[in-house]
Amino acid sequence: MDLSKNNFNGTVHYGLFGKSHQLETVNIQDNLLYGKLPRTMGSLKNLRELAISNNMFSGTLPAMNHVKRLESVSMRGNILSGELSLNLKHWKNITYLDVYDNLFEDVMRDLKLGKLHKLESLDLGRNYFIGSISSNMGLLLEMIDFSENDLSGNIPYQISNMSNLKELRLDGNMISGDIPPGFKHLYNLEFLILTDNFFDQEMHSDDDLGTEWKSIVEIKLDGNSIHGTIPNSFCRLKNEMKLQVLVADCDIIVCDCCTYCGAR
Repeated sequence: MDLSKNNFNGTVHYGLFGKSHQLETVNIQDNLLYGKLPRTMGSLKNLRELAISNNMFSGTLPAMNHVKRLESVSMRGNILSGELSLNLKHWKNITYLDVYDNLFEDVMRDLKLGKLHKLESLDLGRNYFIGSISSNMGLLLEMIDFSENDLSGNIPYQISNMSNLKELRLDGNMISGDIPPGFKHLYNLEFLILTDNFFDQEMHSDDDLGTEWKSIVEIKLDGNSIHGTIPNSFCRLKNEMKLQVLVADCDIIVCDCCTYCGAR
């Protein structure tokens, strides 16, 4: 079922899914729909793709513990609330999850991300998740966006083992400590966005953090207490035209190759 981008306005009637148990795809994103999602959505046992992004759905998700074949869930840009974990623990086949810009509230450990072994893309940005970043997440992840939540603690070193990781967006939280040394082995990393946290790392010109980042496009370190001197490896990447954006707080860190200087 694909009803996306039609400017449909109104609520979704429970009967829409009541007799549609064989549906594998529900795509109603990019409309003007609002209200609660019908509880009959929980009866779609064959559902593999759910796309409801960019509407005005509100309230909590219906119980979807029988919808176990889900592979892709896109809910960004709504007003959905409650605990995502109540359903997420049943979606063991999921590879793509995007709930950016909602009102979900969960403690990160309750999401049990380590049990989602097939997950490749995870966007929890702009919600109300709290706690520390899980040290046990799937190694297949290519994109992680935890931006604009209330996360704290350090970046777990286990993220260094995610060899497929291309994007890590942690901006707008309360994360502290250092960038794990093992990050230098994230060969496929393209975006490292750490703006507006509590990182207090001292960097040195001879640090080898970026020496193996062959695909890096953007590094943002501003809005922290990262101080010292930007590594020469970052500047080499900039001079080689690979790194396009490098932002740091130049009032506390020497950065002759920054494209923009923030100010703490």
